[in-house]
Amino acid sequence: MKGMIRKVIFWTLVWVAPVQVFSQKIDSALAEQTEELIQIANQYLYSNTDTAKLLAEKALQMAEGNSYSFGKANAYNILGVVYDLNGEFGQSFSYHKQAIDLYQEVGNGRGMANSQANMSVLLKQHGRYEEALGYMESSSAFYFQDQDTIRACASLISIGNLLSELGEDIEVVQAKFDEALVGLQAVQDTAYMCSAWNAKAESYAKHGLRSEAILFYQQAVELAQQANRPFNLGYSYAGLARVFLDGKETVQAMEYNRLAVTEYEKIHYRYGILDLLEQQVGIQELAHDFEMALGIMRTYQALKDSLYNEKQSQQINQLEVQYETEKKQAEITALSQQAAIQRLEIQQKNQWLILAVVLFVFLAATVFLTIRQRDSRRVAVQTELEHRFLRSQLNPHFIFNALVSVQSYLFQKDTTQAVFYLTKFSKLMRQILENSRQEFIPLEQELSMLTNYLDLHQLRLERAFEYGIRLAPEVDPQHEMIPPMFVQPFVENAIEHGVLNLKKGGLIEINFKKEGDFISIEILDNGVGIQETTIGGTSKSSLSTTIIKERMDLFNRNLRNKINLVVDNRTDENGQVRGTRVELMVPFQRG
Repeated sequence: MKGMIRKVIFWTLVWVAPVQVFSQKIDSALAEQTEELIQIANQYLYSNTDTAKLLAEKALQMAEGNSYSFGKANAYNILGVVYDLNGEFGQSFSYHKQAIDLYQEVGNGRGMANSQANMSVLLKQHGRYEEALGYMESSSAFYFQDQDTIRACASLISIGNLLSELGEDIEVVQAKFDEALVGLQAVQDTAYMCSAWNAKAESYAKHGLRSEAILFYQQAVELAQQANRPFNLGYSYAGLARVFLDGKETVQAMEYNRLAVTEYEKIHYRYGILDLLEQQVGIQELAHDFEMALGIMRTYQALKDSLYNEKQSQQINQLEVQYETEKKQAEITALSQQAAIQRLEIQQKNQWLILAVVLFVFLAATVFLTIRQRDSRRVAVQTELEHRFLRSQLNPHFIFNALVSVQSYLFQKDTTQAVFYLTKFSKLMRQILENSRQEFIPLEQELSMLTNYLDLHQLRLERAFEYGIRLAPEVDPQHEMIPPMFVQPFVENAIEHGVLNLKKGGLIEINFKKEGDFISIEILDNGVGIQETTIGGTSKSSLSTTIIKERMDLFNRNLRNKINLVVDNRTDENGQVRGTRVELMVPFQRG
């Protein structure tokens, strides 16, 4: 299995020491808040590294302001893990080293052992096995002395793996795993027991002892099934698939690989699925099913691109632009040279032909430059408009309100609600940034962003309004795609300039239905209506409306079916204004 799956197995050694104030002159309440942030960050390590990083950096800032060295060390420890998971070895190494030094400075043996274990994991990922073994043996010695059975046994598993990488005899390696299993069975820690069985199996597989490897993988499978541990079960299935692949038994390899994917999908472990897709390509090729292998390779590449290649894609795009520019310049040069040769030849025959050729070249160059300038201006206008629109969505007022809400939760010591709000906020920011680069996105992505946006406002405004999103039966949100982020500004207006003025009882309804080649999007509110909204509106609202109209005009230039917008008041039977109605008619594509 590739590095990412192995990395997660080893990173189960990420441990954070409990709060200890020692004799430092610090604010004990602030120290406890710092450690609470550390513990929450630790929980987010494998589900959302951005959130884990944000929380750890906040904890580090609090610890530095409080001269709390132990808290700083714990924050360094978490940040070291985050940067390694993000593939930044240098930053990770630096943070782990600082954590070890600080734990030693304050005399905290447990914290130092934790960081030594994490440093060992980091060094192993980069092939520095001797150094990694030294750190892990130091860490293990402390845990045995401290009678911490689980961590001591976990460190034995890591030591066994490192010895295997260094070419130690299989009997010595297996002895480490067996010693770990004895201790883990005594405390019934199923997660590490699965890791130990898997480690034994991998060691035998490495030496070509397939029967033994299969036996111990099956032991791990049985235990993981009993304990309902999808990650450990998926890892064991993947190992079995690898063993059968090595034995060229493709039917069994395919089945176990499929089972592994199923388990990883339960926990949305996309890095593991990526490795399994690559392994499945090898299985299909061995089975001579090259068409299936090609299809899986495309799926693998798409997932890999979405996980790893945003920066590389930007570099590739830059190279493509540079290549096209140089190609056009070369074409212009070639045309100019050809025109010069033609002028010399024609000059000898006929002056009139020379004049005609010169005129033709001049006109061709003029047309070419005019078209290029027009295209450049169009791209510049589109880019500027996208930037203005993005700034209008990421407005400081909204961000400030969001952060104030988070701060309020933290002051109330409601860290769970703060993290929940902060996670939704970071997800919304990421959705806005990602979707702003696309011309069309699946409708379900637009719905997810709208729901997240409305939930955030509900939390901030203490449920001053309710909302509902309805899809007609004929709408297929997974496969039908629309231009992104045309709906959100009108929802924002419905909140800020409609239902917000009601103080309570506000209602926003968003309805999606098909009408021919369009999806009709209707935004209804029971606020003060369009005239009142316009009178009481702000320049921000006007700017958002202007930018939306400009975006519509820009999109409509390239669309056969044009985007249409209707905005009017909702009235009752007496003609009284009872809110605002916005209807967007947007073309859709099948994805």
